[in-house]
Amino acid sequence: MEELITSLSRTLFIYFFILVVMRVMGKRELAKLSIFDLVVFIMIAELAAVAIEDVSKPLLQMLSPIILVMALQIVISYVSLKQISFRNMIEGKPVMIIENGKINDKEMQKQRYDINDLLLQLHEQKVKNVGDVEFAILETSGKLTVFTKESNSKQSDNSNGKNNNSKKQEDAKEAQEDKYIQAIEIGDYVQDQKFQTSLQTDIRFLGLPLTLISDTRVQDDNLEKIQQTRFWLKNMIQEAGFKEFKDIYYMSIDEDGKIYIDAREYDT
Repeated sequence: MEELITSLSRTLFIYFFILVVMRVMGKRELAKLSIFDLVVFIMIAELAAVAIEDVSKPLLQMLSPIILVMALQIVISYVSLKQISFRNMIEGKPVMIIENGKINDKEMQKQRYDINDLLLQLHEQKVKNVGDVEFAILETSGKLTVFTKESNSKQSDNSNGKNNNSKKQEDAKEAQEDKYIQAIEIGDYVQDQKFQTSLQTDIRFLGLPLTLISDTRVQDDNLEKIQQTRFWLKNMIQEAGFKEFKDIYYMSIDEDGKIYIDAREYDT
């Protein structure tokens, strides 16, 4: 009975102690926790659990490691505020996954972040098509911040005035449609590191955009869904200025038959 009372009293004390520790370390939104914050919280939780379970050791002795971790977190956070390079080393820095509508597949490989991760986080933000994204930033917390082409157009309207910007938008749209970045031929490859384009087809279906090529691999199951073959797919990429499937990092088709193509980046 005495051991039970001791355990309950330690639990109650440690509960309020941890609340104080978290308050002292500062307020951080859980969704924005960095890797460093996550490690600190896991360590504190584990140390607190040990302190509750092991009633044979003095409470102060069990709480000392928690106090040390708290002090370490405060010191590192303070230094991070003063030194940007130190903060980048500890917490990392945001990276651009999509820039000006182009997927940065090299950066995705560095972050061990594949196309399925990208599509999942885009769908979570109600973005159906990669082609609708102007910028996508992978934050240090792992959250993806997305700026669509439509939202950027609206911001331009508000800042530059409706009349002037409408004309600019129309000009930009026409320029985008006419723009066909010249591919650079290297050996057997036709490629350009900034190449990103779209095609229009007569295919129609219901549902989310289907991935036709993912990380240079043809998705045959999705081709079957739209009743097409690799021969048709090869014709599509050749029409866009590519020779082989391996030249394409990502390719999709939406319900209106619009094909989005993002070229693979080659080391130069």
